[in-house]
Amino acid sequence: KVLTITNLDPSVEQRQQTLNDAIRWSFDLLKPTEALLLQRVAVFSGGFQLPAAELVCTDASLPEDSIEEALSGLVRSSLVSFQRDHERYVLLEPIREFAARLLRESEQESAVRDRHVGWANELAEEAEPHLQQGDAAHWLNRLDQEHENFRAALRWATEPERRLRIAASLHRYWRMRGLHHEGIGWMSGVMHHAANIDPALLAKASNSLGILLWSEGRYEEAAERLRVAMTEYERLGNHQRMAGAMANLGNVLSDQGEFAESEVMHRRAILAYQEIGDATNEIRELSNLACCLCDGGKEQEGMEIFETVRQRQSGGEDFSAMATTSGNIAMVASLSGDREKGQTMLLEAVRYAEMADDHHLWTWLLLPAACVAESLGDVATTAELMSRRDREAKLHDIAFGVFDRTLSERMRSKIAGVGDQTDQDPETPMTSQQFLQHVVLAMN
Repeated sequence: KVLTITNLDPSVEQRQQTLNDAIRWSFDLLKPTEALLLQRVAVFSGGFQLPAAELVCTDASLPEDSIEEALSGLVRSSLVSFQRDHERYVLLEPIREFAARLLRESEQESAVRDRHVGWANELAEEAEPHLQQGDAAHWLNRLDQEHENFRAALRWATEPERRLRIAASLHRYWRMRGLHHEGIGWMSGVMHHAANIDPALLAKASNSLGILLWSEGRYEEAAERLRVAMTEYERLGNHQRMAGAMANLGNVLSDQGEFAESEVMHRRAILAYQEIGDATNEIRELSNLACCLCDGGKEQEGMEIFETVRQRQSGGEDFSAMATTSGNIAMVASLSGDREKGQTMLLEAVRYAEMADDHHLWTWLLLPAACVAESLGDVATTAELMSRRDREAKLHDIAFGVFDRTLSERMRSKIAGVGDQTDQDPETPMTSQQFLQHVVLAMN
C-alpha cells in the first residue's frame, strides 16, 4: 500500500494564498524601478546594505543612481524593512520567496546571482587581511552580518574556481568563529576537481583547507594539504606564502608530537621571512617556534623566545597573536611555579582576547587560566575552567595537540577526587575566583 499524506487543515493553504495575494497586490502598485529592484534584492540572504545593492542590482535597465530612491519606495510600501542601527535592508521570507520566483521567471537570475557572487568574493578578500589587524573585531562583525549571504553565494558558485576564491578567503573567519566544519565542507568537495584551477588559487585553497583540517584535529589530511601548498608556492616563486604554509605545517607536526621536525619547519620559515624582510610574520613564526620548544620540553629556550616576541609585539594590532603569547607565558610560568607571573600574564592575555573577539582563542585560553588556578591550589575553579573548555571545544569542533591533551589529562587526574579547597598565598594579587570571572565573563 502507498501511504499518502494530505493537508488536514485547508485553512493553512488558504492563509498562504491570502498572503501571496496581499504581496502581489502591493507589488502591482510599485513603480517599474521598484518592482525590478525587489526581484533582484531577493538574491540576498539575511539582508543587505545599500552599497551591496548598488553593486549587485545595477545594470542598463536599473541605473545605480536609482537604487537608493527605489529602496526608499520599497520601505514605504512595507515590502522591505530598514534596520537603522545597522543601516541594513531586510525582506521577510515570504516576500523574498515571492520576489525570487519573479526573478527566475524573468530570466535575469543568472546575471544577478553572478554579480552577487562577485560581491561576496570581493568582500571576503577585502576582509581577510584585516582579521589579523587592530580592526579585526569590526570585520568579524561585518562577516557575521553577511554570513548567510556568503552561504548563498557559495551555493550558487558551482564552478570550483569561483567557490574556492570565496572559501579560501574566509578560512580565518570560520576558524575564529569555530565553524571549521563548514569551511571544510565548502572547499573539500571541489578540491578533487582542481585540474583546471589557477595554481596560485590552488595553493591558497590548499593552505586554507589545511588550517581548517588542523583545527579539527585531522592532522594527516592537514599535513597533506599544507605540503601541496608549500610545493605549489615554491614552484610559483612566492616565498612569503611558501613560508606561511611551512609555518602551518610546523604547527600540525607539533600537535602530532613530532617536535624535532616541527622545529626544523619553523626555523626554515623564520629564515625565509627574514630573507624577504617580513618582520610581522617573522614575529608570528617566532611565537610558533617558542610553542614548539615549550611543548617539546625545551621550556627555558621557548620562554626566552616568548619574551622576545612579547616585546616585539608590544604596541601592535594583532590582538589574537598578542593574547596567545601572553597566554603561553602565563601557562609555562604557572607550571614552573611562578604564580605571580602566571596571573599577571593571564590578565594581559584576557585583555587582548577581549579586543580580538576570537572564539577559537577563548577556548584555548581556558587551559592557561586553568593552569593559573591550579597553581593557586583552587581545585574547584580549575575543574570548572577545564569543564568549560571541554564544552566549548565540543561545541565548535576544536581539537588540540598532543601537548595540550597530555597537560589536560594530567590536570584532570591531579584534581580528580580532591574536594573543593583553595590553598592560595594571600600575597598573590588576585584570587583564582576573580580569574574565573575575568575569563568566563569576558568570553560570554
